Amino acid sequence: MAALTGIAYINAPKVNTNNEVVSKRNNTNAIPLRFAVDFRFLITQKTYLFSGVNYLYMRPNFNTTVQSQDISFKQQMNTIGINAGIGFIF
Repeated sequence: MAALTGIAYINAPKVNTNNEVVSKRNNTNAIPLRFAVDFRFLITQKTYLFSGVNYLYMRPNFNTTVQSQDISFKQQMNTIGINAGIGFIF
């Protein structure tokens, strides 16, 4: 089990619609939170199966210009990752 945090650099791309810039490119920082659980199942002394689940959450605050108006908004971002495989010890 693990809990991690740090600083993430996030960018939002420039958005064009009908050859008009709707939103300019924007960069910001956020503090992500990641929680993970990993399991190992030993098959032999040098082989094991593993699996894990992790959850990542962040809520960056963007300041951008949309159609000549300055706006500020928060974008909630969540991801769930699942992995599984076989491992070998050398």
